[in-house]
Amino acid sequence: MIELFAVVLIALGVAVSSAWYVYARDKREKADEARLKEALESGRGIPPSLHPVIDPDVCIGSLACVKACPEGDILGIVNGAGSLIHGANCIGHGKCAAECPVDAIKLVFGSSERGVDLPEVDEVFQSSRPGVHIVGELGGMGLIKNAMTQGVQAGQYLAEILLARPSPHPVLIVGAGPAGIAAGLALAEKKVPFRIVDQQELGGTVANYPRQKLVMTEKVTLPLVGKFGKKLMSKEDLLRGFEAILKKTKLPLTTGIKVSGIDGRDGDFLVHTSQGDIPASKIVLAVG
Repeated sequence: MIELFAVVLIALGVAVSSAWYVYARDKREKADEARLKEALESGRGIPPSLHPVIDPDVCIGSLACVKACPEGDILGIVNGAGSLIHGANCIGHGKCAAECPVDAIKLVFGSSERGVDLPEVDEVFQSSRPGVHIVGELGGMGLIKNAMTQGVQAGQYLAEILLARPSPHPVLIVGAGPAGIAAGLALAEKKVPFRIVDQQELGGTVANYPRQKLVMTEKVTLPLVGKFGKKLMSKEDLLRGFEAILKKTKLPLTTGIKVSGIDGRDGDFLVHTSQGDIPASKIVLAVG
């Protein structure tokens, strides 16, 4: 009799737990559907850069992607599967794809609403125009850590080339965001002349992010700096980090300069800006 009573209690517990799960799940889906509708109506559903696309036919709705997202409100559950809700807030951390147990998520650029037009670059980030290298978001790398890694790699490559064949002109880096700062550090480490210009301020596109927005979740190794970043780094943390880097390394940065055109050829460029022409041996476009 006691054993039968125990079995009944267990069965009742399982039934209650199942009912509560179904209720909570249904409540969450309705809330996420409302959030998605509001995001689409306000224009915040369209992602600006690298973002996840979830295959509803593969997704099992485990919530692993939702829980893994450092931003907290990007993903949700709609119609039983994961869904990108606040796409405009996504900056491509990529943790959702890494945590998905069934590989239902792919990280992509562009969307059916916005489209995307990425420039073609080779393995050293050189565009179809010799001597002009493209790194960071313009080259399709929205994740800050990876954009900085690209900047370092491009800077190291250019340093190697220019140390072997010195030029009377500096390398011109256009953009003082993560990729541009990283490229400058790589050139500074090898003592190759360069300058950085930006039409806005230090930080580039990052400076325009919403307050306290989470922008980095992993550290990156930078020349002259070492390990940079922390597990959870906000926009303000990142900008303070950049300011500390400039103070320590004295990178030659000039803000308030808008680039309007590029003439010349590899090794002997003339870059037209709002403050006059700038000669350059190589050009690194690191704008968002």
